[in-house]
Amino acid sequence: MKYASKSDVGKRRSINEDYIAVSDSINLYIIADGMGGHNAGEVASKMAAEGIKRRIEEGFNQKSGTDEIFSLFDEAIKSTNYDIYSKASENDDCFGMGTTIDVCLVVGNDVYIAHIGDSRIYKISKEECRLVTKDHSVVWDLLTSGKITEVEAKNHPDRNKITRALGTEEDVKIDFIKETLDDCIYLMCTDGLSNLISDEEIFKIVTGNDIENAAEILVERANEKGGHDNITALLFTKS
Repeated sequence: MKYASKSDVGKRRSINEDYIAVSDSINLYIIADGMGGHNAGEVASKMAAEGIKRRIEEGFNQKSGTDEIFSLFDEAIKSTNYDIYSKASENDDCFGMGTTIDVCLVVGNDVYIAHIGDSRIYKISKEECRLVTKDHSVVWDLLTSGKITEVEAKNHPDRNKITRALGTEEDVKIDFIKETLDDCIYLMCTDGLSNLISDEEIFKIVTGNDIENAAEILVERANEKGGHDNITALLFTKS
């Protein structure tokens, strides 16, 4: 496997609360976008990504089937959720902290995915850029129910409100997805990127460059368009 990543604080934030974790030994890729006052978002995203990475590395068996892998994901994510929730409950500076989380594990030609929040995963082929995940957000719910248009969604006052996060409650619901790797490129990104760059532009950048340059260009382009938030891109494909 080959991967490339880039994370940037953006132009309006003083701290980068996005976090990337990778395990080369088992082809595991994780991104998290933290939230919370007193820099607690930075704490939550690191706890989430590193905690889930450690637990999956410890429990993974190359011979595991789909049910076993998703069961491992479930246990790793819910245990980490409890750790974050407990720390937030016990520490005033961390009160209310939480994070999005996206996990991709490549086994053979299969990509096993776990998703919470509004960070995104795209599957990009030579023909199309397809969004694999669904945003757990107020705006996504309004958009998919037909109550607002895509144009209205871009500028909606609640566009930063998410409906599901890791660490904000004692339990958490997780989306599990299985995809095929094929000859495609997967892009994992936080909303600091996807809110500013269209799917069409993502497609052009990723298909027009190698993944190292694509990661750099995606982050650079988001900064050029305002850099309102932290910006993170992680791309992976067959080597």
